[in-house]
Amino acid sequence: MGHRGGGCGNSGEIPDQRLALMFACAHPAIDAGIRAPLILQVILGPDAKAIASAFLTSPTAMGKRLVRAKEKIRQARIPFTIPQRITADRATAEAATIDPTLSSACLLIVGFDCLPETRELTACR
Repeated sequence: MGHRGGGCGNSGEIPDQRLALMFACAHPAIDAGIRAPLILQVILGPDAKAIASAFLTSPTAMGKRLVRAKEKIRQARIPFTIPQRITADRATAEAATIDPTLSSACLLIVGFDCLPETRELTACR
């Protein structure tokens, strides 16, 4: 019997809404400084305290920024969809979000030892 359900098959469909959520969080209407933390929270689920530590800010400030960003998504009615066509401005905004998101995810999941600079500093001790 073949596999049915949420897996990736030959249909080209994405089995869940994570990519659509990422596009909403990286939307140009969202402040550039909160896009990566917002993606981390909605995709990976860490709390504001954990995200704040990765971005070297206070948990209270990060929590407030995350709440404001989510409210912006609601107020601006930013859709949770994968755009059919992406403008150059939007592609630039989203590309600028990828690196800090991945770096921060690394910090949250593995810890500071995953950063190349940290490994180099540790090796020098």
